[in-house]
Amino acid sequence: MSKTVLFIIFFLIFSIQPSSARKLNSKCKNNPNGVVKKFHRNGNMKYFLVCRKGQLHGVYRGYYRNGNLKYETRYAYNKLNGYLRTYYKDGTLKATSNYRDNKLYGKHKGYYKNGRLKEYFYYQNGKKLESFKYDKEGNLK
Repeated sequence: MSKTVLFIIFFLIFSIQPSSARKLNSKCKNNPNGVVKKFHRNGNMKYFLVCRKGQLHGVYRGYYRNGNLKYETRYAYNKLNGYLRTYYKDGTLKATSNYRDNKLYGKHKGYYKNGRLKEYFYYQNGKKLESFKYDKEGNLK
């Protein structure tokens, strides 16, 4: 398993998935039907999320201290539903994935910093059905 895939799995499990969702969901208690924002000490946004009926529902974006987007995803009543995009610190796209009810579904693509495709996986109900890996020049490994 590549370092990028391991990072994304680790990131999802520990940053966006249940424990973090519960922490962020607790922010919805103060604003159950609206937008919640948190900022880094330098004044740049740290994250932005949307709440509905006291649950994460809508866009959730995280940002690096430099202001660049770190990740963007969508929730539907506390479940990842839709896309997840992650970015390198310089703003270059790192990976794209899709979710249905907190499970990977469909295409996952990981990219090198040079923008070339690094990996391609296809998931159905959280199970990987296909996988391809590429070198930095774009050749299939």
